[in-house]
Amino acid sequence: EMYRLLQQYRVRIDASDMVQLEDLRKAQGTYADGSEMAEIFIGENLPDMQKRLDMQIAKLNENLDSMMSKLNDGIYVSPASDPLEVIQHLSVEKFELEKQKRQVETFQNYQKLFDMSVNKFDKLKVASELFELKDTLWKTYDEWNDKHLQWMTEDFRSINIDDLKKDMDLLVKRAYLADKKIGDGVTQKLRDTLAEFNVDMPVFMDLGNPVMKDRHWEKLFGAIGQNFFPQMTFSLEQLLGWNIMSKKDEVGDASATASGEHLLEEAIEKIKSGWDSTNFTLLPYRDSKD
Repeated sequence: EMYRLLQQYRVRIDASDMVQLEDLRKAQGTYADGSEMAEIFIGENLPDMQKRLDMQIAKLNENLDSMMSKLNDGIYVSPASDPLEVIQHLSVEKFELEKQKRQVETFQNYQKLFDMSVNKFDKLKVASELFELKDTLWKTYDEWNDKHLQWMTEDFRSINIDDLKKDMDLLVKRAYLADKKIGDGVTQKLRDTLAEFNVDMPVFMDLGNPVMKDRHWEKLFGAIGQNFFPQMTFSLEQLLGWNIMSKKDEVGDASATASGEHLLEEAIEKIKSGWDSTNFTLLPYRDSKD
């Protein structure tokens, strides 16, 4: 437009500018020809490209169907499966699922480009939800195995029983939700296993009373026919092996006694501390000369 105005008003144009003008006109012509050819190419090939895209989308949906079938079969539904092994297989499925998600984004962009209706890919959502359920289930199972081993084998008196209870409540909640949403042999076995351990939780809480002292443990050990000595270590597995569950009443009494004595000791200590910090003013008794 600038060059047109210059020519209209007969303004002299430098030779180098004229060369650039000619180059620009050639470029415009090339662009116009390329655009026309592109439109012709699209017009001739668009139906075929749309068809191929539909075929690729169909293949993706087949892959998602295959993945969901796999997640509902074999090691993923066998109560005998090793959680660690299943988690390793799930990591592979997660990689494949992420690849499918990237393909979906690409296909949706192509559908927009090809002026097609954009597919919502509902199967991807269903497959993702199923994967998350399976992944959470087996990770919960693995976490239970780890924590159960820890609780059973560590020095029992070093375990924070309140933390154990919180962890157990969370595991039970996850197992219940998994059984509600999946409801297979794996979820049922996990629920039953947790319930079997959880039924003895009141006794475990009494045993884990942090104010239990050596004298209380010595009495309990005597009740189950075991020797006790100060500073000794023992595990929950050992306590169960010594049939501590047959002495539930004794355990409850020992824990209650320990709590009562602890409260009494705290009260005495509070009184002692109060007297220790009290200053008394001493005065001579009546007419005493001393």
